[in-house]
Amino acid sequence: LWLLTADTKQVLSKWLSYVMVSQRFKATLSQMATGTSGSMKNISKPKLQSIEIALPPLPEQKAINAILADVDNQLDCEIAKLASLQ
Repeated sequence: LWLLTADTKQVLSKWLSYVMVSQRFKATLSQMATGTSGSMKNISKPKLQSIEIALPPLPEQKAINAILADVDNQLDCEIAKLASLQ
C-alpha cells in the first residue's frame, strides 16, 4: 500500500476518490497492471503516479462532488427501499 498525497489547494480528496473509482480510471489501471493472475494484478507506484488526470478548478470539483453525492444518496435510498421489500 502507498500513501498518495495531493495539494489540497488544487484537489478535493472526495473528487479524486470519485475519479479513482470511475470506469475510465479502472480501465487505465487494468491496462498498466502486470501479473499472470486475474485476481492478483500489480501496478508499481511510479506507474500509478504517471496516470494523468484532468484537473478542473476547485469550484467545478465541488459541483461534481455535490452532484455525485446526491446520486449516491438517491441510490442508497433506493437500495434501502428494495431491501425493506424483501
